[in-house]
Amino acid sequence: MDYTHLLRLAQRYRLLGLLLNTALVVLLYDSYRWLTGAPTYGFLLWNVFLAWVPYAAALLLLAQHTRNPQARWALLPLGALWLLFLPNAPYLITDLMHLATIEAGPQLYNVAYFAACAWVGCMLGVLSLQMVQQVVAQLYGRLWSWLVIAAVSGLCGVGVYLGRVLRWNSWDAVLNPQALLHDVRPHLLSPHFLAVSALYAGLLLIVYLAVPQPQPLSASKT
Repeated sequence: MDYTHLLRLAQRYRLLGLLLNTALVVLLYDSYRWLTGAPTYGFLLWNVFLAWVPYAAALLLLAQHTRNPQARWALLPLGALWLLFLPNAPYLITDLMHLATIEAGPQLYNVAYFAACAWVGCMLGVLSLQMVQQVVAQLYGRLWSWLVIAAVSGLCGVGVYLGRVLRWNSWDAVLNPQALLHDVRPHLLSPHFLAVSALYAGLLLIVYLAVPQPQPLSASKT
């Protein structure tokens, strides 16, 4: 792995800003424990960690592609990992629903803590989408890259529903696929499933379109 090349890509896709945002989340969590004496919402740190997985996978995928654009099949494991964990990024938005039940700590502080988590989740998801779109565009053209973005956004909406409503995890799609399919099958045509999936797919797309994309880094000719 060419770490200089990887660092260049990370800089283009706002790694420093994401790290600072994540550090703010950790700081707010520690401050929350100090203010309330109870680490009640530490699960948000785990959710933020899961949201970093698709960003890291997309960054490695883009680095591998730009260094060796002919090795298309080698991108599949990282692409699968990215797609599997991507819904964890917009899922952080749904954690805002916990604000209605929080009793400890100043409410405005709680809002800042949950909003910081939701924001870093959105950015991790959007920036990883940008990296994957660059790869698809270089391999198959801009039209296909936008079709992939639309399709993946729809799958993310479904993933948010599976996680928030049915309480499944990303790895269950690999470790327990039959039970997952059995549980989700009755919901596929329900208005609630369709509405929630479409809502979060649309929200992810809107945020994606609102974030400027960096100029693509050309694939290596060697």
